[in-house]
Order: sequence, then C-alpha cells, then structure tokens
Amino acid sequence: YTYFWHALPLMDLGGPAGQIGVTSIGVFLLVNALYNYWKTARMDPGLPPEINEEEEKLAEEIGGKLVPKQCLRCNRLKPPRTHHCSVCRRCVLKMDHHCPWMNNCIGQNNYRHFCLFLLYLATCCVFIILVYSLEFDESIFSLDTAAKECIVPSMVISLSILL
Repeated sequence: YTYFWHALPLMDLGGPAGQIGVTSIGVFLLVNALYNYWKTARMDPGLPPEINEEEEKLAEEIGGKLVPKQCLRCNRLKPPRTHHCSVCRRCVLKMDHHCPWMNNCIGQNNYRHFCLFLLYLATCCVFIILVYSLEFDESIFSLDTAAKECIVPSMVISLSILL
C-alpha cells in the first residue's frame, strides 16, 4: 500500500519503465522472502532415524557398539548434533535453534531456507531504505499526514530490522 500509493507517484525514475523496473525488483525480493519463510515454517527440520533390531544385533555380533546415543525423552537415536527441543517435544537432526517467529525448529532440512529467508529479508530492508530515502525527507517536512503515517514507519521498521 505504502509503496504504490505514496512512494511510487513521487519517484522520478525516468518514466513508467523505471517504475516498472524498481517495482519488479521489489516484488521479486518480497516473493522470495515470503516463499523461504513459508518453506522454513512448514518444512520438517529433520527427525533422527529409528534403530532397527537387525542393525543392533549385527553391531553386537561384530563386537562394536552403536555410536549414537538414545534420547531419554523420546527414545530415538541421537546422532551427533541432534538435540531434543523442549518446545516441539522431539529430537531434531543438526538442530540450530527453535525459532519462535517460525514456530519451528531450524534443523538439517530447513536450515537452507532459513538462511535464504534472512538474506532476502535483509535485502528487502535495504531496498526499502534505498527506495524511500528521497521520499523520507520530503514526507517528514510535508503537510501530507498520510505520507508521514506510511513512509516514516516503513523506514523505521526497516532500519530496526537491519540494525
């Protein structure tokens, strides 16, 4: 809303071609940020494998012992870097952390999408700051309260996310 209603008409980007180009870049960044957010929040972070009785017997026959430990809470194998999440109440392979904004653990399967989400989020914030930088000065000193109510908070939110 803020971009199309207040910022885009004020921008002097060399006509409609420049406006379409800048808008296309913004839409590309936004779609990628939302896609990676959705994939991170909905994708299973990774569940450790269950132990097979055949593998356990084979390890005992060979004389070796199974390297992975067993989780005391969920009774699953715990390979290296596997941790039990107290929020999700399950073990997660290569667990990084439980993210409250994703409402999901960040683990082996969704770590890539989480990093891409953070990258696109930061790029979106830089894009907003660059696009709104000229309109920010004008909106602060103008009498148009609608522009102040939209452009100034967008700049403040983008700066606070980046910093």
